[in-house]
Amino acid sequence: MVALLGYGKELWNKQTVLLKNMTRSAFAVYIFHPLVLVSLALLFGNLKIDPAIKLLFVAPLAVIFSFLLGGLLVKIPGVRNII
Repeated sequence: MVALLGYGKELWNKQTVLLKNMTRSAFAVYIFHPLVLVSLALLFGNLKIDPAIKLLFVAPLAVIFSFLLGGLLVKIPGVRNII
């Protein structure tokens, strides 16, 4: 475990443009993720498959759409100062 931590500290301690944008919109994601989750739950509510399999589809979509919404909200000039 210590070797893995050292390896990660040396090789994965870099910030890309994508990670910088995701970091900038993290608070907006925290605030608005329930909107995305409820929307996806209503959208996939009538799908007749096992809930565990449905989770495998909905969870990645929830993360992606939450960060897309957060990224869009952060680009709005008035909101940028608040979030």
